[in-house]
Amino acid sequence: MTSIIANYLYLDGTVVREYIIGADGAGIVVNRGGYAVKIPRISKIIEIDGVPYNNGRLTPEEGDYDERVAAIRGFEREKAIYRRLGVYPGIIHCYNLVSDDPSIQMPLMTQYLAKSRPDRAT
Repeated sequence: MTSIIANYLYLDGTVVREYIIGADGAGIVVNRGGYAVKIPRISKIIEIDGVPYNNGRLTPEEGDYDERVAAIRGFEREKAIYRRLGVYPGIIHCYNLVSDDPSIQMPLMTQYLAKSRPDRAT
């Protein structure tokens, strides 16, 4: 079985150095200045089967598929959904929904589940 190790990247190709709170299929959530900020999930392979891998580029070459474009579109759609939902109990408040920046800024909810357990019926 092949072993692959990758780093998460910002859209400009630099490696994410902020504390990563979590990840899903479309983004990673980092701790940034006391906020939880979801940014596009872009990764770069750095090692295959224990052998360092480096093609010399952190961003795709011109003409190659660029996953950043799809990631930005996905964030635009997600922000539009949060704008339509508005402020509603049970939905986390997002602060930068009208910004063109492909990120979603939310309150950093440390220990939220430990203090606010959902009802078993939920």
